[in-house]
Amino acid sequence: TASDVVVTGSGAIPDATMIDAAVLASPDTAEQYEGVLVKIDAPVVTGPYESGAFTVAGGARVGNLYMDFDYVRLGDSFASLVGLVYSSGGQYTVSPRSNADALGHADTCGTCTADSCIGDLGPGSLVITEVMPNPDACGDRDNAGEYVEVFNNTGGSVDLNCLQLTDGGDHVGYIEESTVVAPMSYAVLQRRGDEYCYDDAISSAGAASAVYRKSVTLNNTDDSITLSYGEVTFDSVTYTTSWPFSEGVSMSFSGASLMTGSPTSSNDSESNWCASTEGIGSTGDFGSPGQANPDCL
Repeated sequence: TASDVVVTGSGAIPDATMIDAAVLASPDTAEQYEGVLVKIDAPVVTGPYESGAFTVAGGARVGNLYMDFDYVRLGDSFASLVGLVYSSGGQYTVSPRSNADALGHADTCGTCTADSCIGDLGPGSLVITEVMPNPDACGDRDNAGEYVEVFNNTGGSVDLNCLQLTDGGDHVGYIEESTVVAPMSYAVLQRRGDEYCYDDAISSAGAASAVYRKSVTLNNTDDSITLSYGEVTFDSVTYTTSWPFSEGVSMSFSGASLMTGSPTSSNDSESNWCASTEGIGSTGDFGSPGQANPDCL
């Protein structure tokens, strides 16, 4: 019992044991480190942040048992990661105890080969032009098939790496790879999943494409989607049940409204959106992902 425990002294916390990330990728080599404070030098994030964890080069899994890592994106790096190793379901995970255990975080947001990186853009540089809240071709299983079409409203190419998407429930997702969009052209952003039923249509359109974290979902009734980076909001659209979408039918922002006035203001109005009537390949759903939208009549 606790009353039988007698404190006889104190000692320094032992230094972390340096290991190679690959050691924790296999239970055969990881088991001896369970409960041990370990250190991984210069890890690079190679697996997306999902279910409270991400992987680094070599295969080690890093988890959020004690701290939040939702800011971590693919391609990010650290000077070092220190944490306790724990096992669950035969999988071994390093769990840093505080920000002091995750030193030297660096992202890839500030460098790109496009005319503008995401941090160079201002309000209105990106416009939401089509939304598929309720896909049918993918069965809407785990919200598979949802997409947001984005228009590059600038005169130069733009890299969407590190673009943040936020839904009405304040769930946050990121574009976590270089995604270059030509000037006055489209990109189709799809929710990460096991199935991408519109890939053929997007490829045929010649549009840029990327996936965002599956924590962001589009309700089939009412919701909002916001595009931002840092303190800058590029565009936001809020829809309700009266807006022109249905199962397997996306809603598209009128082509005429996109090219006149202020499109990021115009797309706030339901009257400037219409239900898509063009079939998406052979899927049976309707939309025009990656293509210019018709005028809403």
